[in-house]
Amino acid sequence: MKKPYRVIIWGPGEIGGAVVRAALKRDNIELVGAKAFSPHKHGKDLGELAGIAPIGVRATTSKAAILAMEADCVIVTPQPRSIVECLDNDVIDILESGKNVVTSAAYHNVTMPNWLVSSQTPTALLREISRTNGVAQNRSERLALKANSWMMDVAHSRLLKPFLPALLDRLLAPAMDRVFPLRATPERLQAACRKGGTSLHGTGVHPTFMAERVGMTLASALEEVRHIRFVEAADFSYSPDGMWGGLKSLGFGCPLDELDTRFLIARAGDFYYGDVIGNAAHLLYGVPTSSVRVERSFRGIPADKDFKVGSVLIRKGTSAALHMVHKGYIGDHHFFTNEECWYLGPDKEYRGDKLPFGGFKTPISYTIEITGKPANLKMQLSMDGYGDDVEWMTDPAGNSTASMRCANAQKARKAGITNPITNATAMAILDAVGPVCEAAPGVVIDDTRPGYRLDDRIPS
Repeated sequence: MKKPYRVIIWGPGEIGGAVVRAALKRDNIELVGAKAFSPHKHGKDLGELAGIAPIGVRATTSKAAILAMEADCVIVTPQPRSIVECLDNDVIDILESGKNVVTSAAYHNVTMPNWLVSSQTPTALLREISRTNGVAQNRSERLALKANSWMMDVAHSRLLKPFLPALLDRLLAPAMDRVFPLRATPERLQAACRKGGTSLHGTGVHPTFMAERVGMTLASALEEVRHIRFVEAADFSYSPDGMWGGLKSLGFGCPLDELDTRFLIARAGDFYYGDVIGNAAHLLYGVPTSSVRVERSFRGIPADKDFKVGSVLIRKGTSAALHMVHKGYIGDHHFFTNEECWYLGPDKEYRGDKLPFGGFKTPISYTIEITGKPANLKMQLSMDGYGDDVEWMTDPAGNSTASMRCANAQKARKAGITNPITNATAMAILDAVGPVCEAAPGVVIDDTRPGYRLDDRIPS
């Protein structure tokens, strides 16, 4: 029997914890280490960090200790904000240390251009970040960002652009490389893989499983595909307070006029849903990602009264539901629409406009509509909460409220029950570990083409 793959968890949070719990049920995975980022997690048992009994593996905040550790694969499950911080540098160091990387963040399509990839100088990057709503956490930070935006606009003005940005780039480079490093190019990531003899792969529910596998499998039944509409809807009142940076960072509870294409989560969506669109273009039409254009929109749907979700107060008139749209174009051909519909509780439900079926009863749902020849295809899929055996999902009258659901999410984790999307992401990550470790060095993408093997039920 082949030895199990030795695996390190990089970020034992919501998704990392789910990976730990699921990995312990697999014979081909051996957990050997964990990289934590909070000082209070240093030295803690990985099992306890994942909400279960100790497993004899201690977490460390030392990156050097992780890089020196013997392991086959590092599972990287960071906070989304790490994409604009130091994630690339960390991933490159891991790859060059001789360890493969499977991640839920940012590497689903490393060739896809976006606003962050194109910001290849410190001043260009600072200009983009300064224009992003939702980055600042208080008034002083907002004023600082406005000042930065003004200074960068002046530096890039017609009069000063020939010499001032270049000077500022030299002065800002050391500090910016520590705070907001430039994104690594595909060639740089590939070189790191070859240096370490390792592979890099990004996976998850969406991107990867839902659109690229399920959606593309449906599309393969058609002779011609003109357009795909993909809608993911989720009730975020189930989520723990700090998931993905918290409800406020996602845009919940914000004034509606702050929610536009510049908002942080909408721009971060480019790293996921833009990647999906680039992958679909490659799979459907065989075009390079440089030929794909992505346009985004983002809006909030207001609350009709004050209410609380966990510790977060949502005031009347602020956003109780969010609608994020990314549209993909090849020239003038609008071939893909990705919609994210997030809401807080069943009475604030929003799952998208003009759905072909509707009638959803569960907190997580997916809709796929494919327009093509010789037919149009439509599919609806839902995930049923935390399972039918969790009786405390409703009150005695049969009502389910946002505050109850958030509390139930905490109780569910203690009972060993994981959020369905988080759990499915953990499954996708663990399924990828073996193939990625066995792959040739380089950036590895999901293969959605039909595969065939001998029928092992027939005696040889």
